[in-house]
Amino acid sequence: MPAAMAAWLPAVAVVVLSVDHLPEPLGLETTAPHFSWKARQASTAAAPRGIEQTHYRLQIAETEATAAAGPYVWDSGSVASNSSSAEYTGSAALLAPDRPFFARVLVSYGSHEHEESSPVPVASASARFSVSHRRDTAQFIGLSSSTPPPAPTPPPTPGPGPAAPLPFNQSSCPWLRKRFSVSKDFNPSAGDSALIAVGSVGFHELWINGKKATDDVLSPSISNLAKRVLVRTYDVAPLLLAGKENVVGLWLSTGWAGFNSVNPAKTNMFNVSHAPLAMAELTITYSHAKTPPLKLRTDGTWKASPSDTAHLG
Repeated sequence: MPAAMAAWLPAVAVVVLSVDHLPEPLGLETTAPHFSWKARQASTAAAPRGIEQTHYRLQIAETEATAAAGPYVWDSGSVASNSSSAEYTGSAALLAPDRPFFARVLVSYGSHEHEESSPVPVASASARFSVSHRRDTAQFIGLSSSTPPPAPTPPPTPGPGPAAPLPFNQSSCPWLRKRFSVSKDFNPSAGDSALIAVGSVGFHELWINGKKATDDVLSPSISNLAKRVLVRTYDVAPLLLAGKENVVGLWLSTGWAGFNSVNPAKTNMFNVSHAPLAMAELTITYSHAKTPPLKLRTDGTWKASPSDTAHLG
């Protein structure tokens, strides 16, 4: 390799790998994630003009440890292209839902000044992501009962009259709670994972064993609840206790679900626009086959009670 060529190689590094234009997203509702990456000058070494990407190679592994050296779930192979984005083209069956994967990209560069390519591709740091399938089995539950809300009813005949009673308590901010056991073999450092997807009509906070899963507030993002409920996926593996009984808790608040002007009760998909509701599905996956995966879903066995917080108006 010419000396002039060697001088600019350390100046280039891939620094950001995004999945569906997000940093390490969980719960993507797609079977073909989109990857994109950015490069920048990584040192003070002088870089000549005319440097451009000549090849890229995407690799997806099951753990962060194997992302650097394999084995890989999918490998695109070396692709001659100057594009800084690519779509997953492997089989949808390779990306199991509700478990994390780790992707990285290797990029080769060339310089018009030297008419040569870098002999060693530059690798990005691994980016974690997961995909999900539709969740048709988890039930939306609320405070007044631990059963799904009633099916939507036809709108009443227009005209004056008393407002229909709400099936849920609109002023309370309830707690929903469920106990479950985790195998003593659970070991996140060995590649075991625990992801929980939470969707709420109103805002929610997720707690595991008395600890809040994230510092986020006012989750999920605001949406037109008459048309859609957003689902947020959390990685709760660090909060679980192996070989012991665990507790998952959801604190709910009405949020925008309490405003008729935003979410009319007659058109809300649950017909209970004033009440905070939530659905959740926890998936615990083990890296070995001797322990089967655990699925925990919201249903009529969850406990519900008022919290010490109320919505005042």
